[in-house]
Amino acid sequence: ARPLQAAPMPIMLSLLLSSTATLKVDTYSTSALHGTPKTSTIDSLDFSIQPGGSTEITGTLDIPNASYYAFSCRIAGGQIVFVWIEDHLVCHTDPPFGNTNSSIDGSKENPLSYSAATRQHIVIHIYASSEQPVRDTPAD
Repeated sequence: ARPLQAAPMPIMLSLLLSSTATLKVDTYSTSALHGTPKTSTIDSLDFSIQPGGSTEITGTLDIPNASYYAFSCRIAGGQIVFVWIEDHLVCHTDPPFGNTNSSIDGSKENPLSYSAATRQHIVIHIYASSEQPVRDTPAD
């Protein structure tokens, strides 16, 4: 008999306007981003990770032109997920914080403003990923 493998959990950060990303993925066997990670790369903000452990995703996000930008995250399986663009927390799951439309930067109510095309650093932390239901952050 073969052991059952858990299905990958989708994580998606979507811009209301198009963008490109180059991202490094460090996956840890612990739930606290600790130890020696297994490293890979992805080139899209629409990705899946295996349940268990924790993941840190870092890289850059290309903002194509001057405008206001709002972000929306669709998160499945991350018990605690944080997404930063530069020093702006743009998405997080409910625990340990409440999530309202105006509680985060980069929401429709508080869009990020860029005066020219730019490259921004992005950091995503996923702690103790599991097989929980999909959660949307309230950017609508």
